[in-house]
This record gives sequence, structure tokens and C-alpha cells, in this order.
Amino acid sequence: MKGIDVSTYQGYPDWKKVKASGVDFAIVKAGQGRAESSNSYLFQDSKFVYNITNATSVGIPCGTYYYFTARTEQEAEREAQHFIEIMRPYKNLITLYAAIDVESKYLKGLLPAQLSRLVEIFCFEIKKAGYMPIVYTNPDWLRNRLDGINNRPLWLALWRDKNNVPSGYGDMKIWQWGESNISGIIGKVDTNFGYFDASNSLAAPMAPVSADRKIKMGDKVRVENPINYDTGKPFKLYYDKYDVIQVKGDRVVIGIGKTITAAVHIDYLEIV
Repeated sequence: MKGIDVSTYQGYPDWKKVKASGVDFAIVKAGQGRAESSNSYLFQDSKFVYNITNATSVGIPCGTYYYFTARTEQEAEREAQHFIEIMRPYKNLITLYAAIDVESKYLKGLLPAQLSRLVEIFCFEIKKAGYMPIVYTNPDWLRNRLDGINNRPLWLALWRDKNNVPSGYGDMKIWQWGESNISGIIGKVDTNFGYFDASNSLAAPMAPVSADRKIKMGDKVRVENPINYDTGKPFKLYYDKYDVIQVKGDRVVIGIGKTITAAVHIDYLEIV
């Protein structure tokens, strides 16, 4: 299924045109903890009410998301309650996931176990309030900043060729693969694939589509994200294409000929 996620930055979408363009679902920003560029704390997205009411009015199933910035357990509970309060008047319109967006600069100093604990507190409160929580994040945060998400549904942000479906990410229900132009929205908007049945309330699961291409030894690949698998640190690219020297699970050793450059996560590579 084709989906988009929207916030105040998309202005006022013409949701009738969005629906006619083939969009099957939408994830609407509801609120945020701390602002990234000011001291503001606990605010509602200015276009939330417009988006949730107008999207659902034309028959687009909707979920919501909240930009998470909590650094303590008390703040995690407070941000969860803030999210719940924003959603409360529109609960009957929210039939898909309620997402916690884990990517803020305020979270970067936390140990993986600490951050995972805060995410769990937030998700517990959301589920208790009658919503279906899902964690939005990217492969780097999953590997290096989170100590697992206890098999919770995952909304994966991994921008790449939309035909190269990520694998090995547990219970991936939504994949944000990039951005595109959608009729009814000015400018580009984040674009997703959903692996669930949007016709049923609270996102009944549906099996994800398997990737058609499998990287194997001897392939030529392009590195989309030069992050060393073993250290989590970036490395410099000197070539446009690399040889696959070894594949073990999601760990792929690349290089030129038999000279090793680095080990890279399989989802950071594209076959060329």
C-alpha cells in the first residue's frame, strides 16, 4: 500500500486530490516534545486538526506520529500523555498506528539501554490509552542508539530504490523509502509503503514483500550510506562501485578486488 506522512511543512493538502492520486493511507504529525531550534516544549502540530479531519473525510485511513525528545522517565510519561491528549478528540478517526518518532538531537547523549527504556514507557502509555504504538527510526539508530525495541512494530526510515525492499528488520510494518510529488500537495512529501491491512481498525498485520534482489559474493555494489558495520562510524568512499567480498547475514564485506574496504550493513548497498 502507498502512504505518505505529513506535518505543518506540507501546508494545507487538497486531500481529495491526494486520494485520487492513489494514496492508500496517511500518517499525520500530532505533536512534539522539545523544538529543535527553540525552547518551546510540548506543542501540537499546527496542521494536525486540518489533516486528520480532511484526510479521513475523503476515506484515507490515518495514523499519527509524535516527535519524541524525552530524556527522563518522567518526561517520557509526560510526552506520552501530551500525545494522547492531542489525539483524544479525534480517536475515532485514528484507525492506524500511533508512532513515536525517535531521531531527535536531544536523544543522542543517552545510552542505548536508557533510550530504549524511555521508548518502552512511551509505547506502554500509548497502548494503554487504546492506540497501537509503532517506532519510527532508521537503521543507524536501531544498531547504535537503541538496545532493541522489544519486537514492537517498526516504521523504518531508509531512503533508497523503492524496488529494493529492506529485510531483516523484524516486525517492519511501514517503510519510508523516500519522497515524491503527490497531487494535491505543494512540493515533495515523504512517501511510504505499508505492510498491513488499512481496511481494518488498528492496522491488522500483512506480510511484507520480500526483496527481489539478494546481494551475494562477486556482485558489484554502490554504497548508499558509508557506515562501518563493526564500529558504527562513517568511512570515506573513493570509488563509485565496490566488489562484494563476503556476505554473512546482514554484514557485507566490500572492497576492490580482494582488498577489503569495510564491512557494511546489507541495506546500505545497492547492486549495480
